[in-house]
Amino acid sequence: MSQPSDPAGARFHGPNLAYVLEIYEGYRADPASVDEGTRGFFERWSPPGHGAKDERLPAAALDKALKAARLVEGISSFGYAAARLDPLGSAAPLDPVLEADFHGLNEEDLEGLPAGLVVNGTLGESVPFVRDAVDELRRIYCGASGYDFAHVRDPKERLSLRDDVESGR
Repeated sequence: MSQPSDPAGARFHGPNLAYVLEIYEGYRADPASVDEGTRGFFERWSPPGHGAKDERLPAAALDKALKAARLVEGISSFGYAAARLDPLGSAAPLDPVLEADFHGLNEEDLEGLPAGLVVNGTLGESVPFVRDAVDELRRIYCGASGYDFAHVRDPKERLSLRDDVESGR
């Protein structure tokens, strides 16, 4: 992981934040589990909402955020497979990665998590909770149209397309 020049001001969003928090939990349990540069970063960094360095992010909250990030990524990446494209109305086979319970989550878990914690872009900023973001992502990716950006090689273009679709542009 590359070190930002100002670790105290470093900001991570969505799945990136969940990934950093996962590494941070490992660091908190055993500082030797990360490389020297990452240790130095974490010595000067606190997770969002945790002002003091010695405060710990509750393991249950971290676990839910990671699972929610996987659900959000699953819907964004594979939701097109569940899109209702058959004019005769037959249902598409449902991929379990699109369901909260596959990730060990329930509706209450999704209700209590801030969307900005696990959802990138405009959508993460426009809805309050992950539950709202998941509903919107299902509407976008699993509705009457399907979007698949995996074939787009240029990361900037792929992310721009995803942001355009999720923002309604």
